[in-house]
Amino acid sequence: MSSSIHPAGQVLAVGSATGIITIVNAGSGEPIQYIQLTTVCIGCMSYSPNGDFLVAGCQDGCLHVIPVRDNGHTYDKVSILKGPLPVLTLQWSIDTQFILTSVDDSKRLIFVNFSKNSIIFLFLKIIIRN
Repeated sequence: MSSSIHPAGQVLAVGSATGIITIVNAGSGEPIQYIQLTTVCIGCMSYSPNGDFLVAGCQDGCLHVIPVRDNGHTYDKVSILKGPLPVLTLQWSIDTQFILTSVDDSKRLIFVNFSKNSIIFLFLKIIIRN
């Protein structure tokens, strides 16, 4: 399970182990909308700093990018970026141009550049010295 609050503070997105995002009114707790993304666990989610996107990372390696309108009350068609490993974490840059994700093998970071529609894979070499 995962969750993220919209920057305007009016709605909360909650991701489930069954691939459904529930959009909830943050004040009343009432569900506003259900979004069926996938059939696998949504392990991490985050609204962009400007509130224009909600991104969900899943156990099947997919990163779902959802355009958001009306201060988090309206959600548009989902775009999917497919990777080889489960997405564990994600974080937006302050300017909403990049998403940084980490995946299951702990040696790979992925930058998604929205302004240029590109994906950059970084492989980390971990050296342990005794």
